[in-house]
Parts: sequence; structure tokens; C-alpha cells
Amino acid sequence: MEATVRRPLAALILAAGVSSRMERFKPMLPVGEDTMIRRTVRMMQQAGADPIVVVTGYKSDVLRQHLDGMGLVFLNNEHYAFTQMFDSFKIGLEYLLPRCERLLFSPGDVPTVQIDTVRRLLEYDSQVVRPVYGKKSGHPIVLRHDALEKISDYRGEDGLRGALRELGLSRQDVPVNDEGVVLDADTPEEYNRLLLHNLRIGGGQESLRLDLQLHLCALDSVFDPFFAQLLEMVRMTGSLQMACHAVHISYSKGWKLVRRMEAALGFPLLARVVGGSAGGGSQLTAEGADLLHCYQQMEKEVLATAKESFERCMARYLQLQPAEPEEK
Repeated sequence: MEATVRRPLAALILAAGVSSRMERFKPMLPVGEDTMIRRTVRMMQQAGADPIVVVTGYKSDVLRQHLDGMGLVFLNNEHYAFTQMFDSFKIGLEYLLPRCERLLFSPGDVPTVQIDTVRRLLEYDSQVVRPVYGKKSGHPIVLRHDALEKISDYRGEDGLRGALRELGLSRQDVPVNDEGVVLDADTPEEYNRLLLHNLRIGGGQESLRLDLQLHLCALDSVFDPFFAQLLEMVRMTGSLQMACHAVHISYSKGWKLVRRMEAALGFPLLARVVGGSAGGGSQLTAEGADLLHCYQQMEKEVLATAKESFERCMARYLQLQPAEPEEK
């Protein structure tokens, strides 16, 4: 069997998470004239990385279609709902370890890093090279092959952060004048800050955007994208506890949301599964599964219709140059 040739530089982008705190599917959020994930991919391409691996999970099919034609390798974390980011990293690392001398690594929601910053990081030859803005380290991180070998065997706690802290790897922290290395979009507030930063650095003109969510009301309860996401995670994991972990809420809050919605609808959404080899859990009832399917289908149709109407009715306003807020 012919040995695998190791390329000088590969890239790994993680985009498997649920994005619950952002309340939107982060990878496909617009930034300037493109989306967050496509900008991250292009940054890796400009740096000369090949191959570029994207680890997907939540909405994997949607993301792969969005990135089709960009020459990427896709790997899937099937257990994204109840695993950590380091598990997705390990999936990518298993593929890339025999294929690269160095690895350029970033989550998929750090889209405003300037290419000159990346090229500067690549000038250093430490096992770990990190950009630092102010006193905060950021992404992308450059990892040398011998560091990747040690990380692949790491079984400690705290994921990649713990590995970088505990494995005794040589590290070069590189001060950079590029705030983009520490700007991600875990929340709507962080996303707005990221967009403003992108305007300041000339990363593309922001457009008027349609931000539409489907809310179904029953008495004082609301079936919205977040609640639909919670039910989708229950369907995948077979556990409300794991679903709550995936969407970053407490188990008690999850049960409160479910019970309130069940009371408003008049039928159960979840059925408890007691005992057994798996230790029990929860699953969607037939009515709950059907309601979730109908909501997701309606959401898809409503958004498609709204997008057509938005582009037709608001055509003259689609390119704007928002003013920066005045300092107080």
C-alpha cells in the first residue's frame, strides 16, 4: 500500500455545534457579502492549506450543500448533541494526522481574521502557535505534527485547552493587532459586534437582512425555533437531559418548557422511558414528532416565501452602509 503523503499545511474547521445561544444557525449567518463559514474557508484557502476538513454535525446536509464546490473534505460528528468540541476536533485529527506537517485550526465562527495575521503565525515553528489580541488568545491556532501526535493520545479533561496546558508543548504566543482573532458569535450581541468590526476593517458592505422566526402561540406558551431545537435534540439523543445540555439550558428549565407547552396544547410531547440497559430517558410521542415535523415544514415554506417577498419589496434598500454608533 502506498504511503500517504504529508502536505505542508492542512486546515481543520469545526462546525458541528447546535448554536443554541446564538438562536440562529451560526455557520450560515451573513458577514459582509458572504457567510461566516465560507469566509473562514476562504481564509484557510488563502493561507495555502490543503486539504481543508470541515467537521459537521447539526444541519450537516444544509451545510454541505452550502459549501459544495469549494474543494473541502467533510467529516461528520454523528454524536454532536452530547459530545464536546474536542470530540469533533479528534474526528478531524484522525483523518489529518497522516496527511499534514502542520495544521491550521479554527472554529467556523471566527470569520474576520485578516490573512496577513495568518501568514504571520505561519512564520513561527513552535509546536503550538497562537494569536494574542490584548491579553486574550484566539484563533486560528497552528499545530505542528509532533504536537498533533501527542494531542491525538490525550485523554484528559478540558478538551484541547487542557491538552495544550498539560502536554508540555512548546508554544509561541504571537501578539497581533487584529481583533478578529478573538471575535466569534456565540450570542446575538457578539454577532452584532463582529459585524461592526467587519465594517471597520473594510471586510465587505453589510446588507439589509431579513431576520424572521416562526412563533406559534398557544395561550401563554410559544412553539419557536428554540423549542423545536430542544425537541429535535430529544429525538436524536433519546434523553431530555442530554437535549438540555446540547442547547445550554438546565434540565429543570427544559422540563418546565415541555410541561407548559403540553398544558397549552392538551397532549403530551414526551414519553418517559424507564430503566433498561440504557438507563431510561425520554422520546417524542407520536403527536410530538408529528407537531415537530409540521412546524419544521411550515418554517421552511414561510422563510422561502418571506425571502422572495423581501428581495422583491426591499430591493432598493438591500445595500446599506450603517453608521457606527456614536461614543457616549
